[in-house]
Amino acid sequence: MTSKSDEVPVHQSLKIIDREDVYKKSEWWKSVVRYKHDSSKNSEIAVYLWHNDGNEWNRKNKYVIKSMSAWSDDSKVIERLFDAESTEKSVEDFPVSDYYTLATGETIFQTDNWWKAILNIEMKGKYETDEVMVYLWQRRNGEWKRRQKSAIKSVNDWETLKQMVESLLIDENDEVVYTEDTTTKTSTKSNNGRPDAVDGEVVEELSELETIVEDHLSETLN
Repeated sequence: MTSKSDEVPVHQSLKIIDREDVYKKSEWWKSVVRYKHDSSKNSEIAVYLWHNDGNEWNRKNKYVIKSMSAWSDDSKVIERLFDAESTEKSVEDFPVSDYYTLATGETIFQTDNWWKAILNIEMKGKYETDEVMVYLWQRRNGEWKRRQKSAIKSVNDWETLKQMVESLLIDENDEVVYTEDTTTKTSTKSNNGRPDAVDGEVVEELSELETIVEDHLSETLN
């Protein structure tokens, strides 16, 4: 485990609790970092990729793991997408660069303003590959804009990353780092005060989606 006191180029509002470097080279640095926001009592984890332009480290990619529930959801999809025998051509039109040829992908959640998906890439330009990428997009001015991205280049890389993330999910005293976010489910009522069955089902579905989004989205994307 890397020393907590080692400086990492994250946003100044984050308090670093622990981290483990995947690798650190002269130009590229990938690390799994556990931190807290100033306004939160719960911690979260992010996989960072920085590039050194010769003057300073600049963030290139970031993948936030906010809750155990989110990690469980993502892990299952990542492992499924690395299983070549189980993948099928995706029918969804994901907002990724034309540079990538998509083999398949799965949406984790999608709302009017946020969309998280995990994709399996089979071509980068003219070169064959077998990478899994985690994406988070935000809708701005009617278009989906990438806010987060992280590439996992092989099954071996995935096993290494998974081990590091899960080692940081539990603190030194073997206490759970995260407390699961919960959303109180409500129901609409008709004028006579009785629950409306149809509206109640809709509200429950929306509440469930809201809970999923809360489990995945960080307080800040910095």
